[in-house]
Order: sequence, then structure tokens, then C-alpha cells
Amino acid sequence: MARAFTRTAFGDDGKEIEIEVVLDTAILDPRADIAVDAGEVAGIMGAVGELIAVYTERVDLADAEYRAFRGTKGKVITGAAEGKAPAEWKVKDEVEADPGFLDHQRVRAGAEADLEWLRNFLGALKIKAQMIRVRADLALKVYDGATLTGDPGGDPGGDPAPAIRGRGAIRGRNDRVAASMAKGKE
Repeated sequence: MARAFTRTAFGDDGKEIEIEVVLDTAILDPRADIAVDAGEVAGIMGAVGELIAVYTERVDLADAEYRAFRGTKGKVITGAAEGKAPAEWKVKDEVEADPGFLDHQRVRAGAEADLEWLRNFLGALKIKAQMIRVRADLALKVYDGATLTGDPGGDPGGDPAPAIRGRGAIRGRNDRVAASMAKGKE
């Protein structure tokens, strides 16, 4: 699933330009190539962080515009009242009945939804970065001498339970402990 976000930047000539950034959740696939992901995830995290800043500003701006709308509309309503000022709930009801109220709320809700999506996407990228680190670490440890072999004491009719032999990540573990861990007994 892809989602597009826009941000404003300035070109070399100083003019504003709109940049569309499309984020695809396919990057979160845990089966992807470590080498490719390691180079991409950090850059994507930076871009998402920048978009979070942009959309935080948009939420704040939408909220400020709504408050300005509400204040202006409230002044008109209370100024139009002759004599005694209307009750606060009556002013609020009239402000919320105005079509502009829904427009402001839609803009604000859209910006908040985009911001929340970006925050969740960044959280998923952080988990992906951890997965890349773990997979890379495991690859280095296997390269360092640890190997994954079949346990000769496994189920004779099925696949042998994995046992780990060698050095590296498994120092201090023996085949019996590794086999029991693989079977979920430890």
C-alpha cells in the first residue's frame, strides 16, 4: 500500500516547489535483501522524519486557522446580539452550524490522520532497522564460524531439530541446550 505526501521546498531560483513523496509499505517486508534495505531504511527514516515535521506544522496551522475562524465568527454573533450577550453554548452552536466549520475540521482531521500514519510508519521503520541489525549480526556470526546443523537426536520420522555447532554467537552452548531451545523446552 502506498500513500502520497506533499511538502513545499525552494528551488535553486528561490521559487517554491511542491514535492510529492510516495511511501510504500512494501519497504517493511521482512524478507527483503539486507544489503538493499540497510542502504534504504536510514534514508527513508530521514525523509519520514522530515515529513512528520511538515505535517506537525500543518496540524498546528489547521488548528490555528480553525481558532481564528471560531473567534471571528463568535465576534460576529456576539456583536450582532442586541443588549444581553448570548449564552456561550448558543455561540458555539452557531459557529458549528456554519459550513466553514466542517471545512476547517476536515483539513485538521486530514492533517492529523496523515501525521499519525507517518508516526506509525516511522515506528515500523525503526522495527525494520532492528531486524536488519539482527539479521546482519546473525550473518556475521555464521560467517565467523557458527553453523546450523541437524540434531541427530531429533524425531526419526520428521525433520531433524536444528542444533548449533561451532563458535561465535553460541559460545557456551552445547548441542543438547540448542536442541531443547529449538523444541521450545527451555
